[in-house]
Amino acid sequence: MRSRRRPFISAAVSSAFAVFPGAGQLAKLYPGPRYVDRVGIDDYNWGDRTHDGVRTHWQSFRSLFQPTINRLGHITHMPLWISEVGSLGLGGSQAAWITAMFSHLKQSTAITGLMWFDLDDYHHHADWRIESHPDAARAWAHGFWNRR
Repeated sequence: MRSRRRPFISAAVSSAFAVFPGAGQLAKLYPGPRYVDRVGIDDYNWGDRTHDGVRTHWQSFRSLFQPTINRLGHITHMPLWISEVGSLGLGGSQAAWITAMFSHLKQSTAITGLMWFDLDDYHHHADWRIESHPDAARAWAHGFWNRR
C-alpha cells in the first residue's frame, strides 16, 4: 500500500532585515546560491510609537520593502520571500495596510512567498495578529483569495 502522505519539502532560506539607515551591506550577508534556495526579507510597520527607545513612524509596505527588493535584484535572482512581515494599527489602519500590501504583491513579479508575523508581543505591547482585528482579517482574506 502506497503512502498518501505528502513528501517533506525543505528549503534553505537566507533572510535579512530590510535595508535601513546604518544597516550592513546586503551583498555581504548573502552566502550564495550554493547554500540557499530562497532569499527572504523581514521588516515591520511599527506605526507611530516608541519602542526600545526608538521613535517609529507609519510606513507603507512599499516603503519598507522596495529599496531592499531593488538591491537584491543586483545581487541574486533567487526566488524572493517576504519571510516575516507585520503591521500595527498605530498611526493608520492595519486593514488598509494589508490591502495595499496585497496590491503591491499583485504588481510584483519578484516576490514569490510571504509569511505574516502573527504574534501578540506582550513585551513590546504590540499586537501583530490579524485575527484580533476583524477588519484586518477581512482584508487578509480578500487579499489572499484574490492575490493573482
